[in-house]
Amino acid sequence: MESNVELKQKVKKFYKLLEDLPDRPSSAFDFIAFFRQFLRINVDYLPTIEVMTLLRNEKPQIYYSMRQFGKKDAVINILVDLNMEVQVAQQRLNEIVK
Repeated sequence: MESNVELKQKVKKFYKLLEDLPDRPSSAFDFIAFFRQFLRINVDYLPTIEVMTLLRNEKPQIYYSMRQFGKKDAVINILVDLNMEVQVAQQRLNEIVK
């Protein structure tokens, strides 16, 4: 149960980052730091694909910068290749935070 609360908090933090940070390459480091923490959450299903899909669609410059960084970091490289339908991703993340 505690991990579900943590997941909810991290998804809310992701939405806050999307809202607060400008779509420019320098903001990519904030998202990389977020993902390093996000991936440590111990839950049955971690909505990594959903989060990356929203990032790709909401902040394309940040996403592109992360792709460049992924050439040097295997974990980031795997993350930037994740994608799904935007509406489904949004719906799943909204279910987590409600």
